[in-house]
Amino acid sequence: MGDLTLNPNLVAKSFDANKNGVVSDDLKVHPEAMERIDANKDGKVSVEELASGIGNDRVVVKDGQVKPAKGSLNIPNLFKDVENCNAMARNTLSRTDAFWNTSEPLYPNKDNFYYTDANGKQKFDKTGYNTAKDNYYRQLADYKQDLVLDRALLVNTLQNMIQTTDDGNVQRIARNALDNQQWRDITNMFGNITGEGQSYKRQYETDRMLLRNAVYNIASITEFTQPSETVKKANQQVNSALNAVVNEQNTIDSKLKENIDKANKKIEEINNGWMPFKGMRTKSVENKIGEAKAFSTQGSMQQVENLAKQAYEAGVQATNWDSVDDARNIAHKTQGINNEAYNVQEKAKAEIKKIEKLGK
Repeated sequence: MGDLTLNPNLVAKSFDANKNGVVSDDLKVHPEAMERIDANKDGKVSVEELASGIGNDRVVVKDGQVKPAKGSLNIPNLFKDVENCNAMARNTLSRTDAFWNTSEPLYPNKDNFYYTDANGKQKFDKTGYNTAKDNYYRQLADYKQDLVLDRALLVNTLQNMIQTTDDGNVQRIARNALDNQQWRDITNMFGNITGEGQSYKRQYETDRMLLRNAVYNIASITEFTQPSETVKKANQQVNSALNAVVNEQNTIDSKLKENIDKANKKIEEINNGWMPFKGMRTKSVENKIGEAKAFSTQGSMQQVENLAKQAYEAGVQATNWDSVDDARNIAHKTQGINNEAYNVQEKAKAEIKKIEKLGK
């Protein structure tokens, strides 16, 4: 079975709109596809025959038609170069984020080190002032090093991206940022912290903003998940929803009647006993019994079949994806499937808990 579904039986059932066990009255069947999967040669395609054909990659259902499949139906992994650029960008943004929120240390203000002694005389704390200056120069050296390393990392990342991919947008953004830097010599830019040195610092900060924005923009335009992964996840979510609904039906079949009987006995005990708020207590249990009696998996199973169909169709679409925008559209579609499948699963789990709680 290819990458399109984990449950061909469920997918085949989803195409049987009138639930008569035959899908050839719901779908147009290509003659070659009919030849491949009409096992009993009755001129019809049953749900079981379609499931077998889908599971063995002999046919594919697309645009309302059952068509012969051309080999194994797998979803290609494309644009690995773009994916690698995104990983580079995210890593660099993470590594430069801490410095983004730091600021240049301030030279200690001499006036802050004057104090009045016990005799009321004003004195200067020379030791404290010198220690503060030492700390300042140490912090400034660290700050300068961080500036240089941070900028170098951004430049190196953009250069690596140019070597990694031929994608036109990535190339354009990276080259423009590198070509439009004002300051090329990253050594001794703090030779003098005031005057000319401060001008160099401003040029550096302008460059750094330019470079980091370029990396950020590349991270945004290269963000995508391989359709093979999004389709796989959707099918897993549908299978989880199916298992939850099957478990609920098993619970209904095996425990509902027994637990309703237990709940009715509880009502008898309340009515025959001496306790406050009898009416409220019995009404609460009666409401829970009524709610549990109404539980049915028919609607949920229909939802699961429909979700299996949607996931399969997303997989068929994904076999021919050829752009990052295609990948994003498939991811958007499968996210809707995931959300609905999760809701079906949670509903089934909640109803199972309510049935089990009746018997306690």
